[in-house]
Amino acid sequence: MWLKFLLAGLIVCFCTLLGYLAAGKYRARKSLFLQLYEFNERYLTELKYRRKPLTEFLEEQSFEGDFSKIMREFGKTRKADFSLAYLTQTEKEDAKGYLLMLGKGDSRAQLGYFEGQRAALAEKKSACLREAAERGELYIKLGLLAGLALVILIV
Repeated sequence: MWLKFLLAGLIVCFCTLLGYLAAGKYRARKSLFLQLYEFNERYLTELKYRRKPLTEFLEEQSFEGDFSKIMREFGKTRKADFSLAYLTQTEKEDAKGYLLMLGKGDSRAQLGYFEGQRAALAEKKSACLREAAERGELYIKLGLLAGLALVILIV
């Protein structure tokens, strides 16, 4: 009897874990666009007040996950590589175009460009936050329900 309860609990936990892992791409997108938006805000502040060289500014920043890898590579080679499976082609092109504009032109032109990008990034950030919350919960609940269905079928 206890073995059945243990097996049922393990099946439900395993299926819920699969649901959590399936929602990982939405959490990764949320993290990437949150960091890109925060980077834009810091860069705007930098352009308005300090005006450090780009390499020095990039070295001072701390990032996490895929965005950290992208920014480290960009700091070294000035090439933006957004070859991430969870981004659409337009998102990849937009993000690549954004990074390639860093350090191009005078500070006034950059300030105008990155101020213009603020609204688009804020919209993308809020869409990713909403989608991560909705889809993340959905996949976890589906995993839980699939686990319960397996328990009913097996036990």
